[in-house]
Amino acid sequence: MSWFPFGAGSAGAWLRLFCFPYAGSGASVYLKWPGAFPQRIAICPVQSPGRENRWGEPPIDDIERLLDRLADAVLPHLDRPYALFGYSLGARLAFALTHRLRQLGAPGPVRLIVAANRDPASPPLRAGLHRLPEPEFLAYLRELGGTPDKVLEDRLLVELLMPLLRADFALAEAAVPLDPVSCPITACSGREDSAAPPELVSGWSRFTSADFVMHTFRGGHFFLREQTAALIDVVIRDLQRDLDRLPGPALGE
Repeated sequence: MSWFPFGAGSAGAWLRLFCFPYAGSGASVYLKWPGAFPQRIAICPVQSPGRENRWGEPPIDDIERLLDRLADAVLPHLDRPYALFGYSLGARLAFALTHRLRQLGAPGPVRLIVAANRDPASPPLRAGLHRLPEPEFLAYLRELGGTPDKVLEDRLLVELLMPLLRADFALAEAAVPLDPVSCPITACSGREDSAAPPELVSGWSRFTSADFVMHTFRGGHFFLREQTAALIDVVIRDLQRDLDRLPGPALGE
């Protein structure tokens, strides 16, 4: 099945923005993003196994195996400048993929954009979360606020979702390279996010040898839902600066 269920962007796009969703979710998180971006930026949501149109595939809980497969999927689409955006777990995966692509000799992204995620050196909020007994695991999900109560109260849905959620949270705790990347990093944080508070999101500044910029938004861990337009605006603005420095057509053309 395709890693890019909505396509990898039109031939006229000047830059591809690969978007990685948060734990337990899929590419549809970014379903409305393409219409909000200039045509020069192609939005390419990434779909890992075990969710949405890939529901029949087992989820991957080993980060090295997932990175191998992600790199294989992304490499054919690096024929033009690109950037990576990751939300929560997606931020960690995007950072690790940046390192993996560099190891493979591929061109690096023009920018890495991370949101709602602690810097890579910060300890997990709760170690061994993915191995917790089910009642404690579900209690944490309720506290985090990303899964509707009606889903967590549905026994059948919980049984269906549990393998995916445990796999994703295992990925969130997996070790990633801690060397700085060479591209600029944009970090985004919710002011009321207790899982990834702004002071820990700001630690991403240590993981780039290039420029760093941080934006904060009203809301908690899932400010993506409430502040979609504001988040998209800062992503466009930061990518515009990168495109202005690259040879080729500008976004306004």
